[in-house]
Amino acid sequence: MIPQQQIQYTNVIINAVPVKITRYENPAAVEIKYEIEFETPTGLHIKIGPKTIEEILTELKSKGLVYKTKAAEEALPAILNAYYRENKMIIKSELETPGFYLENEKIVSYKTDQKEATKQDIVECADILNDLCNRYKRKELFATVVKWAIIAPFSYVLKQMQHDDRWFHGCISMVGLIRERRRPEE
Repeated sequence: MIPQQQIQYTNVIINAVPVKITRYENPAAVEIKYEIEFETPTGLHIKIGPKTIEEILTELKSKGLVYKTKAAEEALPAILNAYYRENKMIIKSELETPGFYLENEKIVSYKTDQKEATKQDIVECADILNDLCNRYKRKELFATVVKWAIIAPFSYVLKQMQHDDRWFHGCISMVGLIRERRRPEE
C-alpha cells in the first residue's frame, strides 16, 4: 500500500520565492518601487512591477499566493531589506516621468531625446517662427507664448532650485502685467 502524501501549508506565508529583484529609486520622490520576479513551487515565473510593496502584495493576493496576509505585510519588506543589505538586487536610480530634474546641483534629463541642431534646422525653425509671428496681430502675445514654451520643460528644475512657488508666482505676475498693458484706455 502507498502511503498518502499531504502538503502542509502551515508555515508558508507567500507561496512564491523572489528570484530577481530590481529596486527603482526615484530621485524626485521618496517613493521606492520594486520589480520582482517570483518563482512558485510549480516552477511558474511571475514578474510584478515596478510597484510599491503594498501594490506587489495586492497583486500576489489576487493571484492567490499570499496565505497569511499580516505576516506577508511584515515578511516582504524584511526580505527586500535583506536582499538590499546583501547587495543581491539591481538598483536603478531613474525617474518615471520624462523631463528635466535637478540632481546634485546639475540639470539632468530623463527619457527625453535631444539632438544637436544643425544650421539648417535653426534656419527652418526661424522661418517657422517668423511665419507664425506674422499671423499674430499682437506680437507681444506670440513672444510670451514662445517664452513659456521654452521655460516650461524646466519648470520642475526651477521649483527644485527655489524649494517654493515664488518663481511660479513671479511668472503669473508677469502675465498679469502683460494683460494690464493690453487693456484699452478707459
